[in-house]
Amino acid sequence: KAGAYWTRLTDRVPNLSGRGLIASMAYDPVTKRAYFYDGNRFHYWDPATAEFTYTGTSGPGDYHYSAAMDPETRLFFVLGTGKAATFNVDTKAAVTLTGMLAGCEPLLAAAYPGIAYHPASKTFVGWAGGGVIYKIDPVAKTCATQTFLANAPGKQMTNGTNGRFQYFPDLKVFVLVNSASEDAYLLTLE
Repeated sequence: KAGAYWTRLTDRVPNLSGRGLIASMAYDPVTKRAYFYDGNRFHYWDPATAEFTYTGTSGPGDYHYSAAMDPETRLFFVLGTGKAATFNVDTKAAVTLTGMLAGCEPLLAAAYPGIAYHPASKTFVGWAGGGVIYKIDPVAKTCATQTFLANAPGKQMTNGTNGRFQYFPDLKVFVLVNSASEDAYLLTLE
């Protein structure tokens, strides 16, 4: 067909362990799959087959998470409401990081915080309001903060950031759209 259009691919959705469709998702450019965590279990969706697959891996329970993917270390990282975990998309191994990321407590406590992978620093960069960002290395279990007071955005929306904080590698900037009624923000770390 010529032109742009939507295509409905499947009616098959996984059993999301009683949590409905509340899930945090991130795309893996290596496998070309969308990985997601439903608050209990780790799944992926393969657009080539239009199939959802449960990986057999579980993690810390809750659903107020945000997620990002590190295609180099193969780690899918989730965090929010006091919990954090990684899932290796190749081995399906899960590591709970709750209580192990000292300095990240405000980010971890937030519901649906902003999180994106930053290839230049090889860290996940998080935002949960104001001028503070958090750089997380889940393998080393470290968290560092950096504060930018000039022109800083306000508080995170009460219903979370929900994917409105993303990194654009071609532009080398993070973009935050906190609310439809606020200006968008750019953050440069390079």
